[in-house]
Amino acid sequence: MDNNNQLASLPQTHRVTWTASDEIYQPPQPSETLINAVIELFGYFKINFGTKFKQEEWGEDRMMVWAETLTELQITPKEFSEVVRKVRHLTWQPTTPADFVALGRQVSSEYPDSYIAYVAAANRKYLHPAAHETAKRIGIKKLASEPEYNTLKIWNEVYKTVCTEHAQDSAKFNQSIAQIEQSKQNDTNVLEAPKQRSKEQIQAKLDLIDNIRKSL
Repeated sequence: MDNNNQLASLPQTHRVTWTASDEIYQPPQPSETLINAVIELFGYFKINFGTKFKQEEWGEDRMMVWAETLTELQITPKEFSEVVRKVRHLTWQPTTPADFVALGRQVSSEYPDSYIAYVAAANRKYLHPAAHETAKRIGIKKLASEPEYNTLKIWNEVYKTVCTEHAQDSAKFNQSIAQIEQSKQNDTNVLEAPKQRSKEQIQAKLDLIDNIRKSL
């Protein structure tokens, strides 16, 4: 069966018809700096992985696709450098841009273990600015007052996101020890305020009862 007959035999739902009004996706234009970085990266792949790197499969077109995709994925210079550092320890080069970016965005060992950070934060102790930010996003009071089975899963998800954001741009998370301590004090004030009001209300009721008894 020739190609025309094969196309005619396809169900109507499987056919794609292009019209003049259809917009064809145009990939973003990568910067010259990124294109040059990808060219150097492929050269490094060849040196580092030897015969595992088949040059005929990694030509100019593929370099351009990588540069365009890395632009779409918004890779940062810091992430790019981090992956190049990690690649030398791999047994095989990353084969797609997404795999390459994922290597740079893995949470590194500079961040405390998620569960350890969670337990500390539940007690209003923050082992890292990322842990403090995670606690704020979830809610200081929620972490301190609700049981682990309600908050740990949420913590793990948010903490991973915050650590990734911190790795990409730590400057916006930078806090001095004094700032974190002041924030902890503010957190404590927020948590203790309802308790203080409750104590005052109980005492007022006791005073009222005492006054009633004295008047009898």
